[in-house]
Amino acid sequence: MVAYYSSYSNGGYMKKIFISYTLRDSFINKDKLQSIKNKLLSILNVQTYIDIIDNHNLNSPQEEVIRQLTQADAVWVINSPKINESEWVATELSCANKYFIPIYYIDVEIVNEILNINDSKIYKIISNFL
Repeated sequence: MVAYYSSYSNGGYMKKIFISYTLRDSFINKDKLQSIKNKLLSILNVQTYIDIIDNHNLNSPQEEVIRQLTQADAVWVINSPKINESEWVATELSCANKYFIPIYYIDVEIVNEILNINDSKIYKIISNFL
């Protein structure tokens, strides 16, 4: 699935990032995704959308994912080993391309580094993906 981060707009920092991921391997789980969400919000004031955490639409969960994606400023794909096996990730990337939303691939090692470093160093690490 996905989560998001936004691009620079209105002269400010990114506002919304859609984070795309898969849980098919053991590299990413809900707790890690929640930690990423918390760090991006608390340190950089960046809103994220992560389906497994933020999607509360019981009637049309797939439509909600696409709606949130089209409102994102950027897509971060957590590049875990089985990411290419996810049909939903492929759908999300196709949608992002259709709407010209920038896509950034974030290696799992970078995710782990973000989760384990001092908060003051986080901007330096993720500035390449902003």
